[in-house]
Amino acid sequence: MEKQKHIYEAAQVNHPERWAQETRNWEPNQCVALNPMREERRIYIRKARFLLKHESNKMRQLY
Repeated sequence: MEKQKHIYEAAQVNHPERWAQETRNWEPNQCVALNPMREERRIYIRKARFLLKHESNKMRQLY
């Protein structure tokens, strides 16, 4: 990753017109989850149910 960082920084110095922002953060993440955590998934499902319920109520009011 350190090599990538230097390559991108050199490219930015050589062609600043191509860069609107800073280069990406090349620091490795400490913890990566490949599958969603159960609690996050539970919250997501609750939000989806809430939105579906309220959307259906809005649709009923329109008709």
